[in-house]
Amino acid sequence: MGDGVGAGGRQSAGFAALGALLPVRTARLASTARVAAVAAVASSTVEALQYGLRLGRLSSIDDVIVNTAGAALAALITRRWWASRVAAGTVPR
Repeated sequence: MGDGVGAGGRQSAGFAALGALLPVRTARLASTARVAAVAAVASSTVEALQYGLRLGRLSSIDDVIVNTAGAALAALITRRWWASRVAAGTVPR
């Protein structure tokens, strides 16, 4: 069980980084809702691959929810930082 919890935490941390940095990559994704949508699709893809490729890991909707929430929370926390860059026009469209 320890491996699953550690791996899930690392995966969630990756989605938090996605949520914090995605709005800086492109102005089209500079909203919390769009970040959450991208994170949900990406996390669903990861879970589907884990299930389809039988990698020995459990696939769970809980992982999708936690990863999406982590990305959205990271986007909210870092919004002040990336919103100023979007407004200044320094983020690619």
